[in-house]
Amino acid sequence: MIDSICNWNFGSISEVVSACIALAAFIGVIYEYLNARRQRRLELAQQLSYQLEQDEILRFATTSLDWGVGLVPVPEEWRKIVNEEAIVPDRESMQIALTPEFSPSLQQNKVALMYRHAFVALYNHLERAKDLCDKRAVLSKDLSTLGWVSAQLVDWEYAPKGLAPGFFMDALRGWYPKTGLDKFVEKLARQFPKRRTAAAHVSRTNAESPADNRGEPSGPGDTHHDSRPD
Repeated sequence: MIDSICNWNFGSISEVVSACIALAAFIGVIYEYLNARRQRRLELAQQLSYQLEQDEILRFATTSLDWGVGLVPVPEEWRKIVNEEAIVPDRESMQIALTPEFSPSLQQNKVALMYRHAFVALYNHLERAKDLCDKRAVLSKDLSTLGWVSAQLVDWEYAPKGLAPGFFMDALRGWYPKTGLDKFVEKLARQFPKRRTAAAHVSRTNAESPADNRGEPSGPGDTHHDSRPD
């Protein structure tokens, strides 16, 4: 009788130990899966940010947002078209480019056409980010660089006088109606605190007239400090 009880206890303990080992292994598999998923999510977020630097047309758009003065390098494929390797910020051409409709003024302005292509590419990039967020492949909290871009699109600090700071958003809503992209951009802008752009000495008062401020320095010491995180 005693032998049978001892054997039963030993067998029960062995089963419990086996069950615990199996549970621990299962938890380990789940942890590894979640960790791998998180790593993949972060990699996708990094790729979205990395493309802003590596793709020339995207870099032109973000640098145009970032700089109020100085020279902005022209994408190589556009250099023969505009006959320039770099241009000073041209808010007048930018305003023409960002009108929702394709106007005769835009058709005749090569620099404005370049701006239009650049910002359409940037909006397409943001739309891809939105799609990844909708699928939970990326979380918006991982998109700080796109948050910086979005904050400038919502309230650009170099907007000339008479033009609403959010005129980029007017173009976005005109080009991407009923997609929810505007809500996504506004959410990113709210999620990340707005930081000053590179040309910190240029204020909105210095940007009142596009014709009067196409790259002239506002004072000594205007240097580029890239505020976009890697």
